[in-house]
Amino acid sequence: MTLPERSRGVIALHEQRCTSCMVCARECPDWCIYIDSHKETEPASTEGARPRTKHVLDRFAIDYALCMYCGICIE
Repeated sequence: MTLPERSRGVIALHEQRCTSCMVCARECPDWCIYIDSHKETEPASTEGARPRTKHVLDRFAIDYALCMYCGICIE
């Protein structure tokens, strides 16, 4: 089955690509994306370097009853 060119499909998360920057939740016009994350410190990769902090995703949820499938979160 082929979908029409401008069809709106299901929005899904690729966890390995997510950096927990929360841009998708801030840009959502319906405010239907919920993200919880925390920061973790990674040790320095080389001697003399500073340790890095990174966001780790705890929860990502979309309320599909509110979502209008505009695709802004994907962009």
